[in-house]
Amino acid sequence: MRRFLLAAAGLVIAPSLAAQPNLTNIPDPDPAAQMAALHVAEGFEINLFASDPMIDPPIQMAWDERGRLFVATSASYPQPVPGQAANDKIFILEDTDGDGQADRSILFADSLLTPTGVLPGDGGVYVANSTEILHLRDTDGDGRADRRRVVLSGFGADDTHHIIHRFLWGPDGLFYLNQSVYIYSHIETPWGVRRLRQGGIWQFEPSTLKLNVLARGMWNSWGYDFDRWGQSFATDGAGGEGVYFIFPHAAYRPAYGAERTLTGLNPQQPKLSGLAFLSGRHFPDSLSGQLITSDFRANRVKRFALTEDGSGFLSEEQEDLIWTDHVAFRPVDVNVGPDGALYLADWYNPIIQHGEVDFRDPRRDHKHGRIWRITAKERPPLEVPALYNASVEDLLAALRAPEDWTRRQAKRLLRERGAEVVKPALDAHVRRIERNAPGAAHELVEILWTYQAIGDMDPDLLRETLELKDHRARAAAVRVLGHFQDQIPDTDALLATLIEDEHPRVRREAVHVLGERGMVGGAEAGARAAPVALRVLDRPMDDFLDYALWHAIRRLEPHWMPRFQEDSTFLSADLRHIAFALQAAEAPEAAARLAEHYANGDIPEDMTASALEALAERGATGEMETILELAVREEIRGENGAVEHLDALLTASEDENRRPADVTDRLRILLAHEDQEIRTRAARLAGAWGETTLISSLQDLVEEEDEAVQEAGLEGLAALRDSTSIAWLVALVEDPDRPQALRLEAARLLPAADIDKAASVAVSFLNAATDDTDPWPLFNAFLMQEGGRDALTEALNEDTGGTTIPAAFAQEGLDRIRGRNNSYAPLREAFRASGAVSTAPRVDPDLGGWALQRLHYDVKGKGDPARGEALYGRLQCASCHVIGGAGGLAGPDLSDIGVTAPIDYLTESLLRPEDAVKDGYTLVRIVYTDGGIMIGNLVGETDAEVLVRDAAGSVERIPKSRIRTQEIIPGSLMPAGLTASLDYDEFVDLVAFLSALGEEGPYRAPASPEDEQTVRRWRVLQPSDEAAEGMRQTDASFAVTAQGVAWMPMHSTVAGNLPLAELPEVGGYSVAYFEVDVETSGPLALAVHLPNDRPEGLSAWVDEQAAFLSEGRIEFVGESGRRRITLAMDRAQHAEGALHVKLLTGSGSAEASLVKEW
Repeated sequence: MRRFLLAAAGLVIAPSLAAQPNLTNIPDPDPAAQMAALHVAEGFEINLFASDPMIDPPIQMAWDERGRLFVATSASYPQPVPGQAANDKIFILEDTDGDGQADRSILFADSLLTPTGVLPGDGGVYVANSTEILHLRDTDGDGRADRRRVVLSGFGADDTHHIIHRFLWGPDGLFYLNQSVYIYSHIETPWGVRRLRQGGIWQFEPSTLKLNVLARGMWNSWGYDFDRWGQSFATDGAGGEGVYFIFPHAAYRPAYGAERTLTGLNPQQPKLSGLAFLSGRHFPDSLSGQLITSDFRANRVKRFALTEDGSGFLSEEQEDLIWTDHVAFRPVDVNVGPDGALYLADWYNPIIQHGEVDFRDPRRDHKHGRIWRITAKERPPLEVPALYNASVEDLLAALRAPEDWTRRQAKRLLRERGAEVVKPALDAHVRRIERNAPGAAHELVEILWTYQAIGDMDPDLLRETLELKDHRARAAAVRVLGHFQDQIPDTDALLATLIEDEHPRVRREAVHVLGERGMVGGAEAGARAAPVALRVLDRPMDDFLDYALWHAIRRLEPHWMPRFQEDSTFLSADLRHIAFALQAAEAPEAAARLAEHYANGDIPEDMTASALEALAERGATGEMETILELAVREEIRGENGAVEHLDALLTASEDENRRPADVTDRLRILLAHEDQEIRTRAARLAGAWGETTLISSLQDLVEEEDEAVQEAGLEGLAALRDSTSIAWLVALVEDPDRPQALRLEAARLLPAADIDKAASVAVSFLNAATDDTDPWPLFNAFLMQEGGRDALTEALNEDTGGTTIPAAFAQEGLDRIRGRNNSYAPLREAFRASGAVSTAPRVDPDLGGWALQRLHYDVKGKGDPARGEALYGRLQCASCHVIGGAGGLAGPDLSDIGVTAPIDYLTESLLRPEDAVKDGYTLVRIVYTDGGIMIGNLVGETDAEVLVRDAAGSVERIPKSRIRTQEIIPGSLMPAGLTASLDYDEFVDLVAFLSALGEEGPYRAPASPEDEQTVRRWRVLQPSDEAAEGMRQTDASFAVTAQGVAWMPMHSTVAGNLPLAELPEVGGYSVAYFEVDVETSGPLALAVHLPNDRPEGLSAWVDEQAAFLSEGRIEFVGESGRRRITLAMDRAQHAEGALHVKLLTGSGSAEASLVKEW
């Protein structure tokens, strides 16, 4: 179950608690009051189906064939009180008079521990009970379970909200269930131990107890459902990528051990819970096939529309179905009922944090819960199908129903009747189907799934379905072929035909099955499958197909690689096929062959970049030699590939065992090259490879005027770590005639070379540094080296006869480490003593008690969110956090933090960020073999490397050969003391802004596709003498083509406005640009709003072509590719107010979207 989802469990309202300031926003739990606060989209209406005390807080719900709703509930979540027996419950709800409201509630089972899944079937009900799957039965008909059987056990229980959950019958008659990232499961089955480390989706066959992993990854996969044709989708309650397209063997971030992962279909969407497809006759046809899910944090129910895109899908957000400001509305599960209506399980809780808010917080609601029912206006509900005790013939007829619910229930019941009873009728039913009738293709697929459900197969029907005109039917049949591949004699022949199918979805499904041939059919079948799978490259590819093929070739590698080593044409005569296979393979022999083809120029041009990347990641010394030789050869010829090859070598240089031999002369050539990009990379390689004979060449680079070249030379010297280079760097830092910026950079790099000498040199440098120096990069350089903290402390404490560093520098150090653990206490005291700092922080980081309550009152009473938003920008919070799709990736999305987190939690997360760490942001501390330290968020781990996201949001792949130690540590990438510079009123304003995020009004993140076209990411021209002079001599057009000027990222406000007063002035102008990805060329327009909508003083360019503002619009023809839109504002006319720009697309326009990442 989702951390924030179930973590929503909490609040027992008592008079003493109601008086507490922190509980002033707790809403009235009366369902009527809550329903009055719910806003429903036009054309729909809502009613209360059931509420407490008929149920406890609901987690998941599922219907049986009689139209009864089984609801898994938990009053003890997130954990029972110590010493208290587990007593969570399953309830049965019935609407006996058909009025759309439950009038009967039966306690089906109790004494359960956090039941996060429930699913009727096989004469009883399957229940997720912490570490096990139970099957509960009512044998005497009183509505109470009296038989309990453990079906499977051994599922992990490390984290309550991540245990197995979301039980679902698939259209194929199989049982699906999810688990989440902090769970490690090891299940004993008759077929061997099945393991799933961290998150993923299980596939289970109850009749045989076969259990397999369908897909891996996601942080907290809560929603899961299938479309009409058997393609499946999921939502992630702790991710931010909307709807995920799920298929066999796929992996999604942060799948354990995954070298490659897929992403969701809606990047930068909020966390979502629950998932259901709308189907059937009750809702309008225009909604059929749309996905319903819930943004439980922002108290709304969302819709997405899917369209086919190659072998996969595109997902587009639609208008919300339900939205509200009622903070306790927490929809966590959703499904369509037998009457065609949509049902929502409302966890009902003002608190949803799991780890961030105390388990015993009195605001957690352990009592209330609702089931809501949504219907389409003026469309009557459906009559509940009579499936209970229906004949086999009637159940087969039900497979034609438009409603997914009816077809799945009928199929489940047929499975339970067994093959002996069902197969004769099924065989006869197939013969009666009119092949040319509307819907016949889908009915044949349903029959095929029914055969699969009863454990049988009709090979003729399978072959017929594989040849149907409808590609969706063919793709579904390929999945069934995979299930029975060991029983179909001509499986390989069928796959050889299917891999050339005209539709990419069918080809992708064929690739999945081919990837399984080695495991199912044996070594020979696996070897033969690889060349067949590679033939998919002969037709257009997409990301999903590319991933599927990569995974299949990797999985088949043990079978095809020995044959390929014997015969280089075994895979194919097509070098595109061979190159793909060699890039996907793990064996060292594959890298050697790939390097040979790469050096000979055999690799197709569109695959050279990926081939070089594969060599950098897996190539050995010989392959590095090839790359270096190519870099030098291309440098001599004057071609453009040297930079890419040197980048590949830098990637590989992290592993000292992969260094080429005899590199000195070749590096000397590169260090003298006229291209600075080549010189800088060669300098870093010289340092990484320990080329001390090149010290003088590196020193020469430091003497150049270009800052990037200087920095590379310094990095190379510091990386050498020899006495000569260290002494030269020390002398540079101590030379007052050198530029201070250069001295500071050298001082920053010294700790990696000689930590003790670096510390004394750093303190001496800071003692004489100018006031505008930023000391934090230098301090941080020590904290990022093993032993650096102690060395810096000792240097600060040396008796120098008085103050050793300026008070402002010492205060900066104190602010940055404020809130860190007690091991930093000596350094804190050293900063205070060295800088003679005695002032206390403006807001006590240990704020609590009445002081915290006073702050709560002040935030609500006098806090100004507008001023707080300006502070948010000034503190550069957007460099790490996303709001409304704009911002960095190093920290959690804050788009709706105001409706998910109480003020005391927001306050704590600002003052003590290490005490309020979100899911997916666990800190890992890595000590390199050279003593360097990397601290960041653990993204993933494979057998060969660890993936860590740094404070800038970049993911670094660290080879395990470079790691001395690795440990999970408490804390956060958000620096403690980041808000220490704020006075009390400023801090109140910042908290007021954060607490307003997600609320209705100007601080609610965009919720519609139209809003997502508002420009929120900008690059802003920075002041410099060169830029100002260029603008004065020409005009603002100088910035459009100028080289070497600096641009810095800036983000719009939540409302989408770019404040003009905060833009720097350069030569009388402020200049900013954004980018647009144009998929297909055509007309485009921008809606541009300035103060008073005055066009005077605004200049615009599309790439380098001037564009003009007329009546609030800029119109242009967008050519295919990435287009840069630059806007310049004359400061004499536009110094105040805000700029708001929106990309306009629609019928007849080019297909285009804003660039979301730089």
